[in-house]
Amino acid sequence: MKQNRTLALGLVIALLTGQSLFAAPLKYHSKIMRHNNFVQPIGDDCYSIGQDKAAELGGELAKAYAASDENGEPVCKLVILVPGQYGSRPKRVQIAVPQSGGDSGGY
Repeated sequence: MKQNRTLALGLVIALLTGQSLFAAPLKYHSKIMRHNNFVQPIGDDCYSIGQDKAAELGGELAKAYAASDENGEPVCKLVILVPGQYGSRPKRVQIAVPQSGGDSGGY
């Protein structure tokens, strides 16, 4: 009988404080999270842009990620390994391409 009273009291306290085993997780909405410059939803596009650039240069895409240039414009930063001449080591080429897929520039 005492256990039932303790269990009932615990349930009442949990319900009154809003803590329940079946409570839905709280959603955190913040202007900071919605306008975060570090979150780039088009990061997958950088990979496909990098694949295209690597094919143009005759190399292999090593790394592709979304970033911002010095003006705050979104760019894809790419690292491409281009085979060296006469069997020498591959050359590491780093380029920044606008995310619209336009001209490339070194960084």
